Amino acid sequence: GECTLMEGGFKVNIIPEQAKLSVNFRLIPAHKDPAVSMGWFTGIIEQLARNDTDFRAELTNHRASSPLDVPRDSEIVTILKEILGTDPVGAPYYTEAVSYTSAGIPAVICGPGSIDQAHTPDEYISLEQLGLGYKTYKELVKRTCL
Repeated sequence: GECTLMEGGFKVNIIPEQAKLSVNFRLIPAHKDPAVSMGWFTGIIEQLARNDTDFRAELTNHRASSPLDVPRDSEIVTILKEILGTDPVGAPYYTEAVSYTSAGIPAVICGPGSIDQAHTPDEYISLEQLGLGYKTYKELVKRTCL
């Protein structure tokens, strides 16, 4: 996990009365149970509270879900490897694809562009990447749906 947001105070030379720390933690296939991760965070909070009687923390879970775990030899992975000519790689992203795989529908994360530009204020993909995405999806549909 990583700390992605810290909030507190209103002036640099005044200790804030309270502060908020947000941590983004994603499950990976080797750690499928969200309760294990929540227990880990709870343990950290309990240790901090033992060391500082003024310490208070609230642990909230906004979106606990199992990781997307797709076998490398699955049909959809094999087809995409053939189309793209690259091997699949894992990524620490959340995706709704977990809902599909939980229902028995094969799903992977595959799209045009670079993750470096994704989910940023100036998100974009190049026209070349858009064209590659079109060709990839067209070929994927031909091989899996027709």
